[in-house]
Amino acid sequence: MSKEIAVKDAVLEVLEDPKNAKLSPLKAVYAGVGLIVTKLASFSIKKPEDYDAAMIALKSAKDVIGEADKAYEKAVGTEEALVKRAKDAYKMLTAPINVGVSDLKQRMGKYQADQETKRRAEADRLRLQAIEEQRKLEEANTTKEAQKSVTKIEKIEAKVEAVEAYKPKTADKVRKFEVVDTEKVERKYCTPEDKKIRPFIGEVNGPIPDIPGVRIWDEIKIVTR
Repeated sequence: MSKEIAVKDAVLEVLEDPKNAKLSPLKAVYAGVGLIVTKLASFSIKKPEDYDAAMIALKSAKDVIGEADKAYEKAVGTEEALVKRAKDAYKMLTAPINVGVSDLKQRMGKYQADQETKRRAEADRLRLQAIEEQRKLEEANTTKEAQKSVTKIEKIEAKVEAVEAYKPKTADKVRKFEVVDTEKVERKYCTPEDKKIRPFIGEVNGPIPDIPGVRIWDEIKIVTR
C-alpha cells in the first residue's frame, strides 16, 4: 500500500466514523483532494504554456485549502475531543496538497531560473552585436553606412533593455543565504537566528556583498495571486 493511499484511508476512517458526524463539512472537501494532488504532481514544465497551466493548478490548490479552512471552521464546536479530531482530519486533508504545491513551485522556480539564464545569455549576445556595430560605425566611409550602423545599434540597445526588463508576473526574486563555514563568519553576524545577517545581504538584483563564510544568492519565488 502506498503512503498516499494509506493517508487517504486514514482520513476517510476519521471522517466516516459515526462519532465524527459533525465533521461532515470536511468530508465534502475530501473528494477533491486526490484530484488536485495528482494534478500538482503531473506537470512537466518545459514551455510557457506549461508554466501558465501550473499556475492555474496552484490557484486551484489554494481554493481547495480555502474550502478546507471554511469546512474546519464549520465543523468544530465546543467539544474538546471534536476539535482535536477536526484538527487531525484537517491536517491529513491539507498536508498532501501543501506538499504538492511546494514541489510544483520548486519546478516552476527552476523553469524561471533557466529562462533567466537564457535571457542573460541573449542580452550578452546582443551586447556583442552592439560592439561590432559600433566598430563598423567608427570605420564607416559614408554617411549612409554610418546611419545604418546607428540604426542597428539603437534597435539592439532596445532589445537588450527589453530582455533585461522582463519580469514574470507570477514570480518574484528573493535574496537568500546560507552559512557555509561557521569558522569564517565574523562575530557581529553570530546568532542562532538569521536576523543578524539579513540586513547585510542587500537587495535583489543589487550587488552581492562578500560576507566571509556566507553564501548569498538571488532565487526565484513563485507567487500565487
